[in-house]
Amino acid sequence: MSTKKTSILALVLIGVIFFSTSKFLTAKMIAEKNFFLYDHHETGKKTAELPPLPNVNLSINQTNASEATSTSINITITADSPVSGNQTIGLSVSGSGITTGDYYLTKTTVTILSGQTIGTSLLVIADDGVAESMEQLTISMNNFSAGVVSGNNASAVINIENNDCSFVNYLSTFASSFGAEISTFDAASQQVYTVAGEVIERLTLNNSGILSLSGSVTPGFVTPAGFTAIPNSVASKNGIVAASFAIKNNTTSAQDSGPVAFYNAADASFLHSVRVGFLPDMVTFSPNGQFVLTANEGEPNSYGQANSFDPEGSVSIIDISGGVLSAQVTTASFTAFNGQLATLKAAGVRIYGPGATVAQDMEPEYIAFSHDGNTAMVTLQENNAFAKLDMATKTISQIIPMGLKDHSIVGKGLDASDRDSTSSIGKINIKTWPVKGMYEPDAIASFFYNGQDYYFTANEGDARDYTGYAEEIRVGASGYVLDPTLFPTAATLKNNANLGRLQLTKATGDLDNDTDYDEIHAMGARSFTVWNASGSLVYDSGDQLEQITAAKSPSLFNTEGLSSQFDTRSDNKGPEPEGVVVGIVNDKPYVFVGLERTGDVMVYDISNPALPQFVQYINTPQDLAVEGLLFVPANQSPTGKALLITTAEVSKTVTAYELGSNQQAYYTDEDGDGFGTGDVVFIDCGPMEGFANETGDCDDNNSNIYPDAEEICDNADNNCNQQIDEGCGCTNETAHNYDPNATKDDGTCMTCFDNAQNGTETGIDCGGSLCAPCVPPVAVCGNIVTVYANSGNLAYNGPNTADVYLIPALDLDAGSSYSGQLIRTVARTLTSVGFNWTNQGACIDATPNNVYNNIDKGLVHKNCLPVTPADFNKIRNFEMKIADGNGNSTCTGRYIVVNGYPAPTSSETGGISPEATSRASESDESLTLYPNPGNGLLNAILPISFVSERTTITIYNAMGLQVYQIKEISIPFVSVDTNPMTSGVYFVYVSLDGETLIKKWVKM
Repeated sequence: MSTKKTSILALVLIGVIFFSTSKFLTAKMIAEKNFFLYDHHETGKKTAELPPLPNVNLSINQTNASEATSTSINITITADSPVSGNQTIGLSVSGSGITTGDYYLTKTTVTILSGQTIGTSLLVIADDGVAESMEQLTISMNNFSAGVVSGNNASAVINIENNDCSFVNYLSTFASSFGAEISTFDAASQQVYTVAGEVIERLTLNNSGILSLSGSVTPGFVTPAGFTAIPNSVASKNGIVAASFAIKNNTTSAQDSGPVAFYNAADASFLHSVRVGFLPDMVTFSPNGQFVLTANEGEPNSYGQANSFDPEGSVSIIDISGGVLSAQVTTASFTAFNGQLATLKAAGVRIYGPGATVAQDMEPEYIAFSHDGNTAMVTLQENNAFAKLDMATKTISQIIPMGLKDHSIVGKGLDASDRDSTSSIGKINIKTWPVKGMYEPDAIASFFYNGQDYYFTANEGDARDYTGYAEEIRVGASGYVLDPTLFPTAATLKNNANLGRLQLTKATGDLDNDTDYDEIHAMGARSFTVWNASGSLVYDSGDQLEQITAAKSPSLFNTEGLSSQFDTRSDNKGPEPEGVVVGIVNDKPYVFVGLERTGDVMVYDISNPALPQFVQYINTPQDLAVEGLLFVPANQSPTGKALLITTAEVSKTVTAYELGSNQQAYYTDEDGDGFGTGDVVFIDCGPMEGFANETGDCDDNNSNIYPDAEEICDNADNNCNQQIDEGCGCTNETAHNYDPNATKDDGTCMTCFDNAQNGTETGIDCGGSLCAPCVPPVAVCGNIVTVYANSGNLAYNGPNTADVYLIPALDLDAGSSYSGQLIRTVARTLTSVGFNWTNQGACIDATPNNVYNNIDKGLVHKNCLPVTPADFNKIRNFEMKIADGNGNSTCTGRYIVVNGYPAPTSSETGGISPEATSRASESDESLTLYPNPGNGLLNAILPISFVSERTTITIYNAMGLQVYQIKEISIPFVSVDTNPMTSGVYFVYVSLDGETLIKKWVKM
């Protein structure tokens, strides 16, 4: 007996429920992935068809991308019909040689909302700092949710044009197990010493730029019982490594005076240690290597507690001129300023620690020296000020407030919120706000340019947060009340989408002490700044650091290095620039700025410190929280190229980059001969039209004149070797003026004087024409001579004796005549050449030749030479032509007109005022350097007004170090042997009685 079974089956497919009351039903998916219902119990026949799942396809808006422009590519996933329920599709990136440093993917999972057909993501091609060939990147869909299936277009290929000409090129990374914060480099041993958490590690940097661990440093000194020694900073010079250590009480966390330890850089063996101030943070050597300085931060452990201790900040000067074993310590304190608290605060110095004296409140952070080592500029981060240290007296001579940055000015804006997209999500929103930024720099670096010291600061910002006192508060906090008159829209500003989320200080901003805030003071300026030697602001990068990050890597904007943290630091201090270093690469100066939060490095050209130019953005994904930057010049680098070494705190990584290795200098080439002249115009991998990578052209308006060109006889220096027409002369051996030393004929050979005139002499009939032999030309006038504009003479340097020539006289008219020899006597007697002032210049005046026997009277041609004040001290050619029976003989030479000093009177100058020719009014054009660029001997021509036993000539290299000096200049011409100098840019200073002429010179 059979029994008919009845059941109810609820089959749920994509949100649709099917019911059957009489049969068991089975769902089966066929190849097309459409669902059908079958009669499972009886016939197995298809009874109903379900709707097909949507197919999704991937598309991109462009297939070619460039690292150089950080191309952004829109990725779109499209369903061919609306989806039911929210559907997700994963994205993956692949490709040969493709790494996470090549791109940023804003979404790795794309969602298509229920009822919609579109989902999107963004792929940004990164400038990874790695020189590579063309790459291909493939973006693919994967991990489809249950409600969609892949269509035919599941992937797309993108061609990436790599920035092979990248100024900064990645070499290697070392990842520490302990940490990484500050590094230094010893060139002799090719080792990098790095503060790595609680230890100092030694890394080897080989000739390929590969970093590898070689060991660690044993401190070498004894830490007091109950205290812990933690390394803070390292520096090296002349084979010595100096390391500063903080000594912290294990029970109270109070700071003790810390040691500076010295080590042999070759093997890290301990040499000696000395005690300095409280919490020695940064350590550095003086330019001459005779002193080591530490910035003793002197942080408190707390405020107002039973065990609170707030030590004084200070700067310690360690004299190692007699060797580290006999090192002597002097500590410069701020106690002399304790009585100036009110004055300093009124000037803008932040002094706000509860109950603190000026000396206790000052917290030295970083140090940079002037080029001569006489002054050290110290950043006082929490105090938003500089301290100036006088090395001669070893005292703090000045505290200089930095002032505030106005973020309400266009170009100086900021992104102030991490919740300006929704209540929990931020967006890139850089705009002006009524906020004043405190610079509060961490690192500082110095640069000597055009006779001036400049200081670059990385304006990180910092706040005090201790038990007993914390200064941070948000604009939106109820306890932060804005002055209703100055901020009439305070309620709107306090919205989280505006300024409400911005962290700032409550310690300052209440200018009238009425408990509400008249200015909003934010920590840090989110920029780098250039200051002059007096502490005045020269340049600030405004909002460029945020703008560049937003353009180059938007997914990492104001993060801590991870795209999942997008915009989460906007409400704090944004990118937090912390490290800064200056270096010369291919004769051009650059500043490198490290951003602690995003892990980026910004590179700027500082050929003009008052207007730095952005060069490159670097982001290496494995480096998180770049803390320290180190520049290694090319002449100390194991790779032979300049290096940048970054030290990243969070990722515990040390990374080496090579600088400018794919680039070279290009110069303006006006005449298209392949050689340029003057300064470097730009540095790149390849030239643009009108530029050449060779320099040294001495005439860029003549394509026949360039270094090593063939010398031709045209009264010019064709091969730029400071000689005119060398090897030129008469090469005809039968000519009267044959020159056996000549290698090129100059067309001056003479066999007969063509223009001889008939002459009459007693007893001689010279009817017809007279054929006379040629007479050699007069002598060349000589070397460069100096002419004083108001009194000097240009002397003729040729022969002045009478020459006797015997000329055969022939009776050519067949009349009665005499035959024989005609004696012609020519005496060349040329007077000196006088210069007389006129508005048009000066002219040569000379008496004619004395010619005897009334034959071919000689004439001295009068040549006007352009001599005006603007032409002083410039080498010029002159020419005197003497017409006689031998033809127009030419006397050539070179002369320099110099300004007579004291200046001539008004009547003598013919309308040129004495002021126009006085020494005080002369510009640097009065100093002539040649050859420039050059090698070997450098010749300097001084204005006569600078010729004195009190005159000093000093030459500095591009880093501001003196390389040459000479005193008591008694002649206007000085030659300097530059062979000991390396190739590069130098500055020549000529000084007399407080006045200085400066000229740039390039050593090839």
